[in-house]
Amino acid sequence: MAESATEARQGACKDRFRLLARSEERRPVLFCCHEPVWPLSGGSTGGNLAILRELKAAGLEPVAVVPFNGSLLRARRAAGVRLAPFRPFRMHRNATFRAVRYALYSILYFFALLGKVRRMKPALLICRNTVLALPVYAVAKLTQIPTAIVLADLLSFFFWNKRTRPPLWQRAFRSFECHLAGLHDRIFVVTPAMADEIEARVGGGVRSRISVTRDGVQERFLTLSRADFSEAEQIRESICGQAPLAVFYGTLERHHGMQELVQIVSLLLAAAPDFHALLIGGGPCRSILVESPLRAHARVHVYDFMDVETLIRHALAADVGMIPYPAVPSTNMIYSFKFLEYRCLGLPIVAFPLETLRREFSNFQGLRLAADCREFVDAVIRFGRTRKRYLPDTDFCRRFAWRQVAAPIVQEAKSRVERTVHRASAMAS
Repeated sequence: MAESATEARQGACKDRFRLLARSEERRPVLFCCHEPVWPLSGGSTGGNLAILRELKAAGLEPVAVVPFNGSLLRARRAAGVRLAPFRPFRMHRNATFRAVRYALYSILYFFALLGKVRRMKPALLICRNTVLALPVYAVAKLTQIPTAIVLADLLSFFFWNKRTRPPLWQRAFRSFECHLAGLHDRIFVVTPAMADEIEARVGGGVRSRISVTRDGVQERFLTLSRADFSEAEQIRESICGQAPLAVFYGTLERHHGMQELVQIVSLLLAAAPDFHALLIGGGPCRSILVESPLRAHARVHVYDFMDVETLIRHALAADVGMIPYPAVPSTNMIYSFKFLEYRCLGLPIVAFPLETLRREFSNFQGLRLAADCREFVDAVIRFGRTRKRYLPDTDFCRRFAWRQVAAPIVQEAKSRVERTVHRASAMAS
């Protein structure tokens, strides 16, 4: 009788472990980010959503612990993934006192994330960029959960032109941010330059944990080889008739070449009386553009942010794409979404010698890297009057599709979930 009772207890114990093993198979992967996944607000927000969707497509259970703006129900429907929102106050890239908001959000996020981790018991924490790197790492240490950090840029490198930030402060901030990234079990970066920077500041031992993934392009841009140009022709006719047209679109900020853009367009109008410029965007420096003499010029056409489909139609109307970003530490660290999207649009491109463009695309015939603004304008004029399209090849579309870019991140998440299931299965047996 005693033996049968012991067998019954052992059987019940094994049943509990089997249930545990089955539950482990659905352990979520928490995606931690200070940016809303919907609505998209530029920058890396499109990448956030793409990574989440790739994780879900791989059969995993991603949960985004993020702020949100507007309707949470609409955000959940649009994102197509599970959201666990945390929004103590409004978070947006154009919000006032952004640095203060980021710091306070990071502190409060630690407590919110700790509670969610204890309830959900995730297999992996994915941290998107370094704003939340410290609270995510602290929660991981307390709960013994592995982490991965996915970097689209290094925030500290955007302070290169801040006169209120002395060089010593900038170097200290850059070192601090690189060490924050080095705390995590796996580090995913978009360029070799970022990997080199982290290794130089953290030490050689970190290199084995770094993977260079590149950056991805929205899927809509990758299908433009079959685009209907008829609407773009109508837009072109309404803007400039058959005159040459140069386009720039994006966030108007100082570190994104706002001053260079104004100078380039001014030189272009003076050097080529037939040229028109199409400028689409918003942001902190839009008022500078609107209040400049360019705004009133008959050959300068300024529009605010547009939805993706409208933006594509307007960009397809142009003859040449401009990337006025100066070759400085911040822009040398990243992939320019602008380059990837212009490339998908088939536009010839003029840019300054950004390191990533020099490393990977210097042999592309549709790209000119200009040393200064005058050389930049000369290249715009040559491309604009040639009116030749440079449609991307299949290899380009494959390399920069989010399925390819996110594959190492997805594999890391699957590996962590499988290890968790294996441990639970071992206990059950």
